Amino acid sequence: MNRMFYLFLFNLILLTSCTQDVSLKNITLNFDEKHEVLIDTMNIIKLETTENSLLYDIGHIEYVDDKYFVYSRNLVRVFDMQGHFLFNLSQKGEGPNEYFSLHNITSDSKCIFLYDFNASRILCFDFEGNYLSDIKLNCDIDQVHPAKVFYLNENTFLTYNSYAGDEMGVPVLSLWNNTLDKQKYIGGRTLQSGLRFADGCYVSEDKRILYWEPAKDTLFQVINNILSPLYKIDFGKHAMPGEIAKKDDYERIMFLGRKENFKYASLARYYQRKDDV
Repeated sequence: MNRMFYLFLFNLILLTSCTQDVSLKNITLNFDEKHEVLIDTMNIIKLETTENSLLYDIGHIEYVDDKYFVYSRNLVRVFDMQGHFLFNLSQKGEGPNEYFSLHNITSDSKCIFLYDFNASRILCFDFEGNYLSDIKLNCDIDQVHPAKVFYLNENTFLTYNSYAGDEMGVPVLSLWNNTLDKQKYIGGRTLQSGLRFADGCYVSEDKRILYWEPAKDTLFQVINNILSPLYKIDFGKHAMPGEIAKKDDYERIMFLGRKENFKYASLARYYQRKDDV
């Protein structure tokens, strides 16, 4: 079994639960039991590739209003349901409807939001690409600053925060009001480094918040504004050695990246709900 299979398998593990039990559950993975997963190629959408629609690595996709808004590095490309390129959403620049540094996109039922990290604001567009307004983040230089912003509900944004050094004890997540001038920390975890995945947290349709960390074995959920452990994954004989698991994010990932260590497993990176499981 090679490392690619490990990653593919872990990406398919659906670990969300409809219960609100805060006790930590253990999940044991048996690598001797393998199941073939069939992919329906009829459901693959091939995105049009033109000079204006080429993509880099994909950070996130929002599907709204029968359109795919694809966040790729410092771009947002928009495609229809058949994969035809429609338009680019905004661009890098200094105009009122442009951004300096795009860190992520999110949406509600009416708008697509672009978070401009350097300008500390959210740009709001309708689904046809028309600029509507912006929301300026009211955050002092010595306060916790969001790295990414996610729409939670009409009154609340969820933020994945920026690392500011061990001595700062920065909370991983915060909740902000819809005008971005009031912040409430989510307790339970602090950032251990500046390393994070593009998809380090997930908000389900029922607004349940999940969070995971690079190359670790625990999935967290938010309950009563606290990040609480939900699942601990036991990789058995493929588990990372205990002395390595205790090291910092960069050392763990460097360890897993060496060819001789491909036999060890790391935590799944993608989570989502499926039915009521």
